[in-house]
Amino acid sequence: MSAAHLNVVLLEISNQLNNENLESLKFLVRSQIGKQKLERIKTGLQLFEVLIERGRLASDQTDYLANLLGQIHREDLSDKLNSLEIQSGNSNNDISDAEKGKIRTVPLIGDAESSFACCQGQCFTIIYCPTRGRH
Repeated sequence: MSAAHLNVVLLEISNQLNNENLESLKFLVRSQIGKQKLERIKTGLQLFEVLIERGRLASDQTDYLANLLGQIHREDLSDKLNSLEIQSGNSNNDISDAEKGKIRTVPLIGDAESSFACCQGQCFTIIYCPTRGRH
């Protein structure tokens, strides 16, 4: 996903976080962000900016934030971040119905799922575990 696209997604996520969600996220990152800096963070966007500065969030590195969102039981937002990253992996974002039909989801151990897909001659496997995120 491009940096501009990431910013749009981060804005959407920030707008959907309530104060309790934000406080929970701040609690989870307290070992990486100083107490004074955390006290000044009042919005999700401010927190995301700090994560970007610290190298924990980038257009090609969203797993950390997706995992944090899952830990505060905002899987809807985590899924939004993950699905948009997967969609942006296709350069023209147009997957034919035939290609979509090739995507299979198979159960793995516990809550994990694995998806195998071939698109425009490239095959890949995505493993998603709600407690650990996409791998």
